[in-house]
Amino acid sequence: MEAGIGETMKIAISQHPISGVNSFENYCDRVEQRLQRLKMQRVSVVCMPEFGSYELTNLLDSEYSVEEQADAMQEFAFPLRDFYARLAKELDLCICTPSFIFRSDEGWRNRVWVASPDGVDFQDKLHPSIYEQDFLGVNGAKEFKIFNCKGLKFIVCLGADIEIDEVINQAVKEGIKLIIMPAATDNPQAYNRVKIAAQMRAMQHNIYVAWSPLIGRFEHSAIIESAIGEASLFGPIDEGFPENGIINQAKPYKSGWLIERLSANGLRALEDNSQFPKTSEAYEKDVTVSISIPVPNNDNEELK
Repeated sequence: MEAGIGETMKIAISQHPISGVNSFENYCDRVEQRLQRLKMQRVSVVCMPEFGSYELTNLLDSEYSVEEQADAMQEFAFPLRDFYARLAKELDLCICTPSFIFRSDEGWRNRVWVASPDGVDFQDKLHPSIYEQDFLGVNGAKEFKIFNCKGLKFIVCLGADIEIDEVINQAVKEGIKLIIMPAATDNPQAYNRVKIAAQMRAMQHNIYVAWSPLIGRFEHSAIIESAIGEASLFGPIDEGFPENGIINQAKPYKSGWLIERLSANGLRALEDNSQFPKTSEAYEKDVTVSISIPVPNNDNEELK
């Protein structure tokens, strides 16, 4: 792990209920106040939820359909990106913004902007949900990016992207130590899928996974009406880490930030002293899969 991440690097994971705003400026003021308080606590990395930008739908016509609402939201896309880019630079933070249904040149995308003091980039969702595809026309992205902020290499997995390990495994080979997972889940099945997959990735690769959920009910959004989840930081299930792999988890429906330390030394110690084989190395093994064909016992002898 690079020298930039050490015992003093903190991550803040958002668990704030979606609520209406009076204006775009009102939204920005509220977010800026929250992030300024994080800076006072010496936070370096901020993780915000999938679809969190849809607090702004409160400013649109309540009669809009899903498609009309997504189209009308485009007026906020670049002002939102630029707002977070400014805060990242002014507050010296790495901010993974709330995701936004964005109309790109390649079609509709579920996009997270990653803003740092050095600039801004984005990650689009690779595996949009059936709902996103059918009702919003969201297409899956083809590019998976590795971000580097203050020496910390990480990737962003939106929702179901955390369930597909083949691509994540490639990023692990490139030295990532953190997966940021903005994931909105609106039923127990979706909740458990992303939670279990997140813990599996942390255990499998000896890395951190930070889950920022969307929570609460919001009547103004045509895209999502309610969501469940707990802000969580998952880690390896190994020496020096909690035996269940849950480093910390917010209480359900409690509004606020989950703030935790990312330990370079803890992960580094596992590179040579893990109690368990690295399950990610299974990809490297030359294993043949065959079909078992039982052989009849023609002599009627008992199997010994």
